[in-house]
Amino acid sequence: VEIHQPPHFNNTLDSKTYVPPVTLRIPCNAVGIPEPKVYWLKNGERLTYNARQRYHQVNHVSTLIISNSVTQDIGFYQCVAENSAGKSWMAAQYVPRELVANTSPPQNVKCRPYNDTSICVYWKPSENTTAYVVYHFYAEADTEITTVTPLTYQMLENLNRSTNYTFYVRAFTTRVSDQSEHIICQTGTTGKRNLKVKVYNATTVELHWSRISTDMSCDGSSSDYRVQWKRATQTFSYIEYVKQSSYYICELEPQVLYQFRVMSAQTRSEDNSWVTFLTPEYLNSNNSTESKNHETFNTAPYNLKAEYISSSSVNLTWSHNDNFNKHTDNFLICHVELYSNKSNCQTALSTSNKFTFEDLHPGTIYEFRIHAKHVNNSSGFFSRAIEVCTLQEG
Repeated sequence: VEIHQPPHFNNTLDSKTYVPPVTLRIPCNAVGIPEPKVYWLKNGERLTYNARQRYHQVNHVSTLIISNSVTQDIGFYQCVAENSAGKSWMAAQYVPRELVANTSPPQNVKCRPYNDTSICVYWKPSENTTAYVVYHFYAEADTEITTVTPLTYQMLENLNRSTNYTFYVRAFTTRVSDQSEHIICQTGTTGKRNLKVKVYNATTVELHWSRISTDMSCDGSSSDYRVQWKRATQTFSYIEYVKQSSYYICELEPQVLYQFRVMSAQTRSEDNSWVTFLTPEYLNSNNSTESKNHETFNTAPYNLKAEYISSSSVNLTWSHNDNFNKHTDNFLICHVELYSNKSNCQTALSTSNKFTFEDLHPGTIYEFRIHAKHVNNSSGFFSRAIEVCTLQEG
């Protein structure tokens, strides 16, 4: 004999007032034979679930969860339980205790892709606002993620690649505003670098490139460019930081295969593949660009090179102009761990034109540069920087 029992509830729903923003939890304990299916209505309409409005089922208890509540959540909520024997429902009203209309939500909220895993969100400032909360989620997310900032922009990082995210912002004064309009952006670097290498003479090339999304910070300021080049067989690269979208690289060797790339100075997550280029045969030339560059580097150490010793050790060597030997006391070597929060230059001294760095982190990118310390305690020009990625362990 099959027994059928219409759904009934082991709890009641109580109407409540709430002060937004809070998380509302509305439990519904429904039983019956066969086990009933439970769904939720708001003001008679079936609820659409998302990262902010969702339900959680444990055994017979279906709990409606509304996170980061707003005034629009005011309404008449019904828990409906249904099986083959019948249908039952119970309801309660939820009303905000203190409407927040006096605090306007942020206006003109916009977003733009920054790189493959980051998106910039920015908006117009609200009057008398002490802080903003940025909310984001994607279609398959279980919850919203919140970020608090006193600024009118925020970079949301560590996002999924090639994914559409929804964002909105709320302002905080002595009260909290409702949601701003919702906006959607997809992760991914926009634009192509389009690096072009052009011969200037046998030892000089001219680089030109295009802007991409990582060239502009979330606050709207432009980032410097990180220009790198190396022989195709080298394990380290030379570096210059520039503001314009073109640059001359001098003192190259004729008929040598070089590699070039340009990146935004503050990021490493972009299409940064190397462009390979063969310099031409030597031709007599007195171009001013080469002469000026040579004059500058006469007063600085040059030909800085790196050689791996182990996963945590690198040996540096360099050259310097013999005319400055009698004026030079020692060399100061600066190294920085790139793409980390360690932005300060760590220094070491050497009395010769070589130095071994130990206790480096394996598989980590470092930047090295050197300048001479003269006997009168003055400093010469820094050498051209090089970038070195230490070996992985094992």
